[in-house]
Amino acid sequence: MGWHTVVEDLKKFWVFEHPVGSNQFKVLQECSLELQKGLSEVEHKENLMLDKSDKKQVEQQQREAVLRRIEEDNQDRQRAQARKRQAESAAPTSS
Repeated sequence: MGWHTVVEDLKKFWVFEHPVGSNQFKVLQECSLELQKGLSEVEHKENLMLDKSDKKQVEQQQREAVLRRIEEDNQDRQRAQARKRQAESAAPTSS
């Protein structure tokens, strides 16, 4: 088929048997280039997806922070109203 295996340093390698410049070698070069292009496209798409997921995560964290601030503000307002009511009920009424 044009390939054979070689073992060096306990590692198995595949070796292409056809000489440089042969038609089979040219086809292998073209295929290698196309595979590299495809791999770079896949990596680019993966990076875009990671960027989107990072953006979504940041947006979610920002939403959670805003909701926490709103909740804290509501609690502060309720405490202020409760203190105001206590102060009004504790104040002597003039008749």
